[in-house]
Amino acid sequence: MPPFMAVREWVLYQTWIGRLLLMLPFTWWILGWQHIRVAKHADSPKSKKDVPIFIKTYAVDASAAEKPVEDYPTLQAFFTRRLKAGLRPVAAPGDNSVAVQPADSRQVVYETVDGAHKFWIKGRHFSIGKLMGPGYESQDLWKRAAIAINRLSPSDIHRLHASVSGRIVNITQLGKRYMASEHIAVQSRMDIMTENDRLVMEFDSKESGTVV
Repeated sequence: MPPFMAVREWVLYQTWIGRLLLMLPFTWWILGWQHIRVAKHADSPKSKKDVPIFIKTYAVDASAAEKPVEDYPTLQAFFTRRLKAGLRPVAAPGDNSVAVQPADSRQVVYETVDGAHKFWIKGRHFSIGKLMGPGYESQDLWKRAAIAINRLSPSDIHRLHASVSGRIVNITQLGKRYMASEHIAVQSRMDIMTENDRLVMEFDSKESGTVV
């Protein structure tokens, strides 16, 4: 992350000034406007010239991409690029009892939600029910669930895959805010995980049971 962005994130999420700013509706309007503006630019042909800058800034290994860098028409197309075939072979393809990584990422796994809340997710009101939305919070099953957290950096391939085999039961979009998801933000008192825009996808897996 560029230094000026790191300083901005620290001020916003780790200082009392930042906490005051995040209490103002105008701050949320600015954050939402910035998110939409960046997303629109990344989808436009004008962003093609930003791809080499992005690669240099975040030390992206472009040699792992499916296509040459110059073949990506936009920054978003490069951001969601495919890997070259064979670079990430699926573990135990014939054994559906083996869960696999859903993305190129760093992963931490906790046996309980309480463990994740204590050591990783510092939001004041975090719970599995609030993360996944209505219908889940009242189910005791999720209070005892294990939780895996996969963190993607800008240099990673931003494509998500199913960790288990099974049937998709439900997809729900939740959240209206666009807060940073960097470690410094997740470790703040803000409820990043339960307020950010997100998709909740539920699988019914013969081998693994219900996976969300």
